Amino acid sequence: MNPFAILLTKVKTTPLPEQFYWDHFNTKLTENTRDFKEKDYAIYLPKLDNVQIWLEKWFQQKVMKDLLIIKRTILEDTHLSQDSNLMDFYKLCFARTILDVSNAVYDGSSTHIRKYLQSFSPNTFQAFIANFREIKGKIREFTRQTNSKYVPEIIHNDCNVTMKNLAKPVNTIITSPPYGDEHNTIGYSRWTKFFLYWLDYTQETVLENRKKTLGG
Repeated sequence: MNPFAILLTKVKTTPLPEQFYWDHFNTKLTENTRDFKEKDYAIYLPKLDNVQIWLEKWFQQKVMKDLLIIKRTILEDTHLSQDSNLMDFYKLCFARTILDVSNAVYDGSSTHIRKYLQSFSPNTFQAFIANFREIKGKIREFTRQTNSKYVPEIIHNDCNVTMKNLAKPVNTIITSPPYGDEHNTIGYSRWTKFFLYWLDYTQETVLENRKKTLGG
């Protein structure tokens, strides 16, 4: 039910072509960094009330700027806009980077400011490049071992509803066990909302999805 789980599942199960257009993307990233003007990036901020307060709490000023540049480059890249699978791949690299460079630590039940924040000085671009290389390597290996014509179908729905409406029988179900309920133990939504806000999900949408998730 979690939109981020849908993105994660789609990227991890979708074969991609050999060409990731990194050189073109990196060139645009460099250009956007060089020509950065804060007023041009307001439309790329998370769609939140009191967004500046939220950003200042969870992200350092330079990190915030660099995340905006990466986000704009992804959304405006001509190659990615023509291939939704490749666009989602870059979004996942972006989401992983958000986790690496934010001030937040998630311990399974709550999200809080990391310790020793004064000595925490992440390089957002280096983190993004490292995540790109790691995830690309895994996707390439998956693609090599998979029929390139294979196309997964990712269903964003309650599994009980989905199972009742499937046209074909199911041979195997692979699932994660429930570790508890959303509100009192494992707050999955509290963790993924950082990614979802940066990917332009609103607070209302995130809250509505939280109500539908495990234990909600």
